[in-house]
Amino acid sequence: MGFDDRKEDMVIIRSIAVHGVCPHHLLPFRGVAHVAYLPGGRLHGFGRIARMIDAISHRFTYQEWITNEIATALVTHGKARGAACLIEAEQLCLLMGENRRGDERVITQCYVGEFDHNAQARNEFLRAINR
Repeated sequence: MGFDDRKEDMVIIRSIAVHGVCPHHLLPFRGVAHVAYLPGGRLHGFGRIARMIDAISHRFTYQEWITNEIATALVTHGKARGAACLIEAEQLCLLMGENRRGDERVITQCYVGEFDHNAQARNEFLRAINR
């Protein structure tokens, strides 16, 4: 996965479409994933990262698990020094409940490697995705 490169600066991809099916209610959810990684000697094609997100999310799984699996995969398989993932999604099971307005969103986030213990890296990621 990826190609050799000495770049060390953070790579961020915003608003990648993500959808899946919650195994608890058997109802779909959809939203966007924002991901970042700190290269560890390898860079990765943006399309490949989007396909990885599709592969992880297109099954019966929880949004929380998807968020963790994306960040972990970038470190484990992509050899990144650190990775971050934030997913904001509409959960149909939540939207169909009683007394709902219909605009509720669930936000999950995961930080792995250098992001886990580096508040500056996390803040840089969060600022970039909120522009």
